[in-house]
Amino acid sequence: MSECTHDCSSCGESCGERTSPQDLRKPANARSHIKKVIAVVSGKGGVGKSAVTCTLAAAMAGLGKQVGVLDADITGPSVPQAFNKAFFEGKLEKPVITVSPDSTKGAYGWCTGWKAWQNGTENGGFYEINLCAEYLNRPFEETCSTLIHEMVHLWNLQEGVQDTSRSGTYHNQKFKTAAEAHGLIVEKTAKHGFSKTTLAPETLAFVNSLGKNSFSLVRPKVGGLKGAGAKKQSSRKYVCPCCGAIVRATKELNIICGDCEVPFEQE
Repeated sequence: MSECTHDCSSCGESCGERTSPQDLRKPANARSHIKKVIAVVSGKGGVGKSAVTCTLAAAMAGLGKQVGVLDADITGPSVPQAFNKAFFEGKLEKPVITVSPDSTKGAYGWCTGWKAWQNGTENGGFYEINLCAEYLNRPFEETCSTLIHEMVHLWNLQEGVQDTSRSGTYHNQKFKTAAEAHGLIVEKTAKHGFSKTTLAPETLAFVNSLGKNSFSLVRPKVGGLKGAGAKKQSSRKYVCPCCGAIVRATKELNIICGDCEVPFEQE
């Protein structure tokens, strides 16, 4: 046998190094507190990786587990890349995009004001854009509107523009100007300023051209789950889709938010 080059792809020998069992698992970071990692993998697109991932995340969250979803696609998440090219001339910094439970009591998503993900390189890490898991069952175009909304915040961070106040909850005129320049229609609410955004007609046409089946984010409602973390609902919860105000009642109600003038939605 010739001298081993350790390149099995060009070698036909059945040596011990080739045939011995190999463990492909990589040890976790010593600082990590993550207990379980579930990888959903396929070499083919459109086979349901996203649907399976989000369904698993929803089921685990329903059992009271703390869940996070990380897109590890080596080509990067397709929708943000498409939006960056179409609405930001490809100049937006690449963020880390996550899906996790809402910790802000009503926000559809958020963008960190600092580089929350560190990689030890000269660029100082990555900003994070989060899409809140509770609201991924909204129509596809509404989720896309949230994503572009948060990308506008990232754009303003890059440009050194202060577009919010009141701990990031009130959206000012500078946010409105930037959002309208990047494919959104902006409405003002009494509580959060120019925070309500929807897709402009040309943006909606672009989103529809992507194909919902290829890019949809799905978090179906999972019923019948029981676990230590599951809580029994003794009342109905109604949330304003604009400002996030919450009303609880023991019976069904039809109520309108006095600040936003839109109906509350039952969760």
